[in-house]
Amino acid sequence: MKCKPVILSILCAAVFLTAAGCQSGSGTAGTASGKQPAVSSAASEPGGASSGEDSQIAKEDSQAAKTEPEESVSEPEESILEMGTEGTLKTWNVTVSSMDFTDSISDNEYTAFKPQEGNLYLSIAISVKNTGKQADIFLPSYGFGDDISAKVLYGDGYEYSSTNLLGYSKELHNVSLNPLSSTDSEITFALPIEVAESSEPLVLRLTSGKETLSYRLR
Repeated sequence: MKCKPVILSILCAAVFLTAAGCQSGSGTAGTASGKQPAVSSAASEPGGASSGEDSQIAKEDSQAAKTEPEESVSEPEESILEMGTEGTLKTWNVTVSSMDFTDSISDNEYTAFKPQEGNLYLSIAISVKNTGKQADIFLPSYGFGDDISAKVLYGDGYEYSSTNLLGYSKELHNVSLNPLSSTDSEITFALPIEVAESSEPLVLRLTSGKETLSYRLR
């Protein structure tokens, strides 16, 4: 019977040691768990700072790109032909041969065209050939779309439109030409006497849409 007290003592000692071990393990785990947020917080701080710096750099680069001046695109200079040189516009071969200022234009002694007082006629001798596949009009009185129009440019940007001398045999307006046909005609402009007597540049510009053909008259 003496063995029972001894066995009970051993069992009690084992229970005590087991309980003590559990408490010690729980305390250690608690300590490790308590330190973990600090490590996590410390690790997240460098990442946050790096993200902020990258955002600031990207913003500065974007602003720098906006402030850089754009390169200007210069338009090509207009090519101006001398009289007597053949040029091409759409399906037409064109040659301006001469120009002349006059106070009247006539086919005969019975009919004559005269400009308004204070003006003179600028008569331009021009030859055109239709190289297209169909009949066409080189210079219509009323143009639409890419129809050809004629202007004289004077000095610092002054422009003058052509004059249609109805009934004049050499008038170029509204002349229809068959394919591979040509004509020697005239384009007339009414210009102030001041322009006629000036030495400022004078240019004939023929325009079709975005295409131009220009001749130096003076």
